[in-house]
Amino acid sequence: MACAQLWRLIAKPLRVRIVIACLRAPSAEAARIHKLADPALADCFGEMLTAAALLTAHTKGGVRQVLQLDGDDDAPIARMLAEARQGRVRGYVRRGRRKTPLQGEGLARWMRLPATLSVVRDLGFGHPYVSAVEADSPFLADAVARYLWQSVQVRADVRMAGSVGVLLEAMPQAPEDGWRKALGVLAGIPDAALRKALSAKDVLAWLAPLAPELLAEESWRYACDCSPERVAAGLATLSAEELRNLAVDDVVEVVCEYCGKIHRVPI
Repeated sequence: MACAQLWRLIAKPLRVRIVIACLRAPSAEAARIHKLADPALADCFGEMLTAAALLTAHTKGGVRQVLQLDGDDDAPIARMLAEARQGRVRGYVRRGRRKTPLQGEGLARWMRLPATLSVVRDLGFGHPYVSAVEADSPFLADAVARYLWQSVQVRADVRMAGSVGVLLEAMPQAPEDGWRKALGVLAGIPDAALRKALSAKDVLAWLAPLAPELLAEESWRYACDCSPERVAAGLATLSAEELRNLAVDDVVEVVCEYCGKIHRVPI
């Protein structure tokens, strides 16, 4: 069975936090909804969803975490966005003008680099925290690690392969030799092992040298909270003329970017 779980762990002697995400089921659902027939493109979008889930575990409380990757319209993909919160993940892909993949691997096959990775942390109190970093590597994990260092000021490293990912974070006063050991163990996990992992437990086996302790285990799913009421509230911000231009037979039809559901709102 495809997994959908996130584990939070700690390697106490090394003072290192560990997060493992295995979101095969949500990523497969996202690929179906957004018609990502190419497995390599589905993997890239799966990494976006996985990264968003990993970053919710890095923060405290019921944070809404949004990752938005923006590139050039003259590419197969112009934007990928992922949103994660409390065991739920969703996202969308905005296609560019180019119909065929670019030369390169990973992100470079689908987006022109450098791209911009914008990260939003919404604690639900006032204005959300927004930060942006340059994504110049074909590997999304590099941009996520750069964000954590530049914008959150924590030492972290990230490995991802499709819908499976691992995040390491050095806690305050983490010993340098312990941090180097943790980095070496993470680097030693073969990409093939991450891609084949069917559960967080499969990944945990590779982290055994760090003696991690499980702190929390979460189930995750692909879920969208769109509704006719939310759509109507959004349309209420438009003028009467704008609504008339959008309407057909006094009904405005709105398609949710996240789940493809069609909402018909009378005006």
